[in-house]
Amino acid sequence: MFRKLALVTLAPVLAFGLTACGNNDDKKSSDQPKQEQQKPAQTQNKKQQVKGLVSEDKTVATVNDEKIMGNEYNMMLKQLEQMAQQQGQDINDKKVYKQVKDQAISSLVGNKLLLQDADKKGYKASEKKIDDQYNKIKGQFKTEKEFNALLKKNHLSKDQLKQQISDQLVSDQYIKNEVGPVKVSDEEIQSFYKQISANQKKAPDLEKVKPQIKQQLEKQKTNEKLGKIVDQLKKKSDVKVNV
Repeated sequence: MFRKLALVTLAPVLAFGLTACGNNDDKKSSDQPKQEQQKPAQTQNKKQQVKGLVSEDKTVATVNDEKIMGNEYNMMLKQLEQMAQQQGQDINDKKVYKQVKDQAISSLVGNKLLLQDADKKGYKASEKKIDDQYNKIKGQFKTEKEFNALLKKNHLSKDQLKQQISDQLVSDQYIKNEVGPVKVSDEEIQSFYKQISANQKKAPDLEKVKPQIKQQLEKQKTNEKLGKIVDQLKKKSDVKVNV
């Protein structure tokens, strides 16, 4: 398998994270033996993760007088912890975990700056699109009780989930118009393939993984452009970080 690029997610959709949690519940029985083997490592990781969490009502940052709260930070931190582990990184390493924490607050500040800029430029999500996406997510759960339980687990109300969906829809519009399409050449794909396959005993054929590589490189280029926009917005914004 190819190791996924560690991309900066400037506009994460918690909604899809919720559905992923729901799908994982269905796999519990089949994955039980594997889970038993992983318990010691998971317990150790969980201890490290809990240390990084903050009070949910703590103001972790302000961006142009708009607050970013502890519950948002905790959710982002957990998401990035999972990504780091998927990358094979040891989050019990102090340097690695500090990078994860720094990335969490950086991503949240970046999100806020982009959404504020999108609002100034008139980007909006229609109620119909928000409701359609909300119902699509809700429809993946067997019962209302299961859906509500997962919302509670993630410390979200239904209105907050809809706001997450709205933010994602606005972000998608913003990226499409302000960043535009990015191009990835065959040479870039081949270069990436060589770089990754050099450390593998048996790498898959290029043609089999070419679409995946292209998508990853497109995301990387998009995030690089977004990063430049965020840097420019920061220069003319009042940003205060409290973690």
